[in-house]
Amino acid sequence: MEKTKIAFISNPVSIGGGEIYLKSLASAISENQEVLVVTGSGQLEKLLSKLNIKVKRIWLGPLVTSKFNLILHYLVQYVLSPIFFKEFLRLKKEGYTLVHIQTLDEQVAFSRLAKKAGLRVIWTTHGPIRKGTSFFWHIPQNYYLKAARYADKIIAVSGSTKSSLLDLGIDKSKIDVVYNGVDSNRLQTERDKKEIKHSFGIPNDNKVVTFNGRLEPIKGPDLFIEAISKVSLLNTSFVLVSEGSMLKELKQRVQDLGISKKIFFLGYQEYIGEVYSITDLLVIPSRHEGFSLTALEAMMRGIPIIAARVGALPEIIKENNTGLFFDKENIDMLAKTIEQLSNNEELRKKIGNNAKEYAINNFSFDKMVEETLKVYGE
Repeated sequence: MEKTKIAFISNPVSIGGGEIYLKSLASAISENQEVLVVTGSGQLEKLLSKLNIKVKRIWLGPLVTSKFNLILHYLVQYVLSPIFFKEFLRLKKEGYTLVHIQTLDEQVAFSRLAKKAGLRVIWTTHGPIRKGTSFFWHIPQNYYLKAARYADKIIAVSGSTKSSLLDLGIDKSKIDVVYNGVDSNRLQTERDKKEIKHSFGIPNDNKVVTFNGRLEPIKGPDLFIEAISKVSLLNTSFVLVSEGSMLKELKQRVQDLGISKKIFFLGYQEYIGEVYSITDLLVIPSRHEGFSLTALEAMMRGIPIIAARVGALPEIIKENNTGLFFDKENIDMLAKTIEQLSNNEELRKKIGNNAKEYAINNFSFDKMVEETLKVYGE
C-alpha cells in the first residue's frame, strides 16, 4: 500500500513543548507514512537530525522576536508569497497531499497558498488564543480569522484552547480536541541519579525543584526566581531547564538577589528524562498555558506539580489530588506552596503516585497519534 505523504511546517523561535510534540508525532507517523518537515529553524533541524525524518531547511522569514521583526516577518512573507506558492506546488507535484502547520505565523502566511496548491491544510493550535487585544501571539485577529477559513481542520490541544477558538468565531465543525500524549522513550535515562546530579554540579543529598520551560515571560521563569528568593529551605537546589530571551536578565536577577549558589541554569536538555529522574517537585508558573507537555511528562514520572491556575492546566491537574495550584502571578502563594510540599515527603509521594496513574490512564501517546491520523482523514 502506498504511503500517504505529509509535510509539517514549523518555524519556532526556540525549542519548546510544541516542537517536542512535532518531533514525537512526526517520528511515530513516519513508521507508516512518508513525512517531511519544512522549517527555517536550525534548532528544530538539529532536534530532528537523529530521527529518520526528512527535513527541508528553507528561509521562512525572520524569526519573530520583537515587534519590528513581526512587521518585517509579514512583509517578507507577503513579498515572497509567489516563491512560497511554488514550494507548495512542488510539494503537490511530489505527491504530498497534506500540510500540518504548527506555528501561528506560518498558519497565517501559508494556509491560503497551500490550499490554492491543492493541499489539505491542518493546524495544531498549542494554546488558548486571547480575544480582545489588537495583537495576540503576535497575530492580528482579522488576519488569523481569514487564514482559518483555509484550514480544513484545526487540532486544539485542550478544551480551553477550543473554547478560545470558538470565542473568536471559528466554525465549530473545523475544531477537534486531541490531547497531547507523551512518548515514553523521551523520558528514559541510563545514568543513575548520583551521576546525573554530579554532572550538573548539584549536591547529591539535595532535593531538586525544577522549572522546565522556555525562558520567556509567558512561561513565568521570573516568577519562579522571585519565589525562590522568599523560600527558606535547606539542602534544596532549584534548576531551570531550556533557553530563551530572558536568560541574561534572569541570571542578573539571581545575582542581585544573592541566591546564585542554589540556582542552576541547565540550558536545553535533549535527554529530559535525566532531569526528571532527579526532580522531587516541578513548578509551572506560567502566565498563559496551552496543554503543557511538561506537566504531562512530570506526571508520567510520578513527580508532584505546583502550577499556576491558568489555561488548560486545570484540565490536566486535579487540585489536591495530582497537583497543587497557586493564583496566577502570586509569588508569595507560590513560595509558600513550594515550602509546604518540599517539607512534606508523604504528600509528595501521594500526589506523585496519583499523578502517574491519572496520566497513564488519560493521556496515551498512542491515542494522540490515532486521533491525529483520524483528523487527517476526515
